[in-house]
Amino acid sequence: MTKFEQKPLEENPFQPSLGAAPPCLAGREKVTKVLDIRVAQLQSRRTVLVTGLYGPRGTGKTALLQRLQAQCEAAGLDVINMDLPDLLASEESMANGLFPPSVLDKVQSAGLSWGGVGIHASLRNGMVGDLTDLLIARCRARPLALLLDEAQRVASEPDPLPRRFLSMCQRVHANAPFLLALAGLPGLGMALRRTGATYMERANYHEIGLLEPAGAAEAIQIPLEEDGIAIADAALQAAVEDSQGYPLFLQSWGAALWERAMEHGIPALAKTDVQQVAPAVAEQRNLIYQKRYLEIDQHRDLKTVARAAAAALAGREAIHYHAMQALADEALLPLAPDPDERSDRAYEACRELELLGFMWMPDAKLEYRAGIPSLMDYTRDQAANLPAG
Repeated sequence: MTKFEQKPLEENPFQPSLGAAPPCLAGREKVTKVLDIRVAQLQSRRTVLVTGLYGPRGTGKTALLQRLQAQCEAAGLDVINMDLPDLLASEESMANGLFPPSVLDKVQSAGLSWGGVGIHASLRNGMVGDLTDLLIARCRARPLALLLDEAQRVASEPDPLPRRFLSMCQRVHANAPFLLALAGLPGLGMALRRTGATYMERANYHEIGLLEPAGAAEAIQIPLEEDGIAIADAALQAAVEDSQGYPLFLQSWGAALWERAMEHGIPALAKTDVQQVAPAVAEQRNLIYQKRYLEIDQHRDLKTVARAAAAALAGREAIHYHAMQALADEALLPLAPDPDERSDRAYEACRELELLGFMWMPDAKLEYRAGIPSLMDYTRDQAANLPAG
């Protein structure tokens, strides 16, 4: 372990915020191995599976895309990393995202054809080109990894642009070394399939959920040890248990413990140190809970179904899809007497709660789970404090 030396607080390696890469991407060995294989396949110009990363907010999907970007760049591959809604805001934004001026200059200097039909968009100097042919040419010249975050926000029918974009990706995939990796909230696969692009049915999806205890412990312990800070087993276990394996909360615990060690010159943290920083960690967590709760509380159907879901998941790891739909239907009975309307509203409420990360359904499992188990506790507490009547 590195020798302990006090450092300025601004050098804290832990960054408890959505999208920030953790100092140690622990507990994700299975998916990082898959991503490493994708990079090797792309580098050797072999066929690469479309890869999807899905899970609740704050579980590290964006960090995994950042790691994948770094791996591709280190391997000398071409990389585009952006949010899918930004790329597909319009045909022009898609063209500019795939062919920014620096890349467009290289394509033009190579003397590639600008003719053809397909997805057309204004590029520069009034020219119109076939993006599919151009992208194939670009990938053949240098294999490309297209990394797209927030992919669950893809528009579905009747908007034709997402389907046309994914169809273009399919053609590029079939004709050149190309990796398409998408990250998003639960429901990612369904959202992509709703575009009507059958290409997404063959994607390889990976669940990014809560960390197992061993990985959660490493996420805190390894960065501390790299700065010469030891942590007692009991202290580490207490922090891990409180986090429930949720990566964002692990970063909060790591940041608070690192700051305590550096501020007070403590090279070995004990359980009493965990107790000292626990109120600050709880305050950060409750602020996140408040934001999530208020997102839901603005919509009557969502808050009604969310409270029913929180009550149903008390002390349970999961609840079957059909049971949850029935609970949602029952909860909405006072708001929607018509059974057909109520059924539709129950389905949409459950789907929206998935997209918000309140609850989620892993692929190949017809069951709902809590996005953050302790958020369910918070929701139940708020429901218990509702005024009478």
